[in-house]
Amino acid sequence: MTTNTIEKLNLLFGGDEESKTQARALVEAIGQTGLLSMQEINEADLSKLDLSHMYLFGIGLHKADLFGANLTCANLVGADLREADLRGTDLTCADLTDADLTGALLTCANLEGACLQGAKLHHTNCDMANFSNADFAGAEF
Repeated sequence: MTTNTIEKLNLLFGGDEESKTQARALVEAIGQTGLLSMQEINEADLSKLDLSHMYLFGIGLHKADLFGANLTCANLVGADLREADLRGTDLTCADLTDADLTGALLTCANLEGACLQGAKLHHTNCDMANFSNADFAGAEF
């Protein structure tokens, strides 16, 4: 995980002591395990972070800002990405099986080789997104 990623996560929860403690615990957990499974960080600003190869199984990112983030090969199985801003995000080979992307912005996102089996893509903006070799088996549109 890059220093920029750690600094941004430290700022994620705000300025009070309780928020800083929560952010430090999250950063420590990510650093030790490389996973954030089943966490709820809805409406978070995670733009331009390097979260590649992270285990984000079932994570709650409803309305999160992931603009330009690197999620290459990330495990996002069952993730809640409803109304998330994923513009320009690199999701190459990401596993989005059963993820909910309803209302998400995927404009110019790279989902080459991504697994979207069973994903919900209702009202998702996919303008200029790259879905080369993506697997949409059982996906809902």
